[in-house]
Amino acid sequence: MLVLDHIYPGYDSYRTLKIENRSYEFIRTSLLNYLSLADLAYMRQQLPDAMKFKFDQTKLHSKGVKIIAFDTLTALRKRVSKHIELPVADFIEYRVRDTLVKQYGSRDLYKISCPLLSENHKQAVINIGLPGGREELCIYSRKGKVWRKLEAILIAYHD
Repeated sequence: MLVLDHIYPGYDSYRTLKIENRSYEFIRTSLLNYLSLADLAYMRQQLPDAMKFKFDQTKLHSKGVKIIAFDTLTALRKRVSKHIELPVADFIEYRVRDTLVKQYGSRDLYKISCPLLSENHKQAVINIGLPGGREELCIYSRKGKVWRKLEAILIAYHD
């Protein structure tokens, strides 16, 4: 499994937590099934630091997970696109994924945002970008040292 070390610059993975936005009212209702308004306010305070969050391979103790630097992926896309006469996005992505398989043993690249913690640090909201353009905004709960996914509040598909 490959995980991007941080979310794309400028990508607002937690836009749905900005509760003032009425278009996300249904998500707010779902979040409030698990979190209080105080929790949501506490999470919004974490947003500036969350956008700076990066995974560190040396601190990840999960076998089979390889952290890929965003800069590495950017350089790979640039290198692949130089060898293609027409900028065909699908073909470039195919070549990038082919190179990922050769170098890292997998083409599936996950994008996981920084967890935003509730006030008591027993719930978290995490945005996960899955291979194939699927994105999930998930609620996790902690019992002891174990985190478990409770629900995907939002599932979106991107090209």
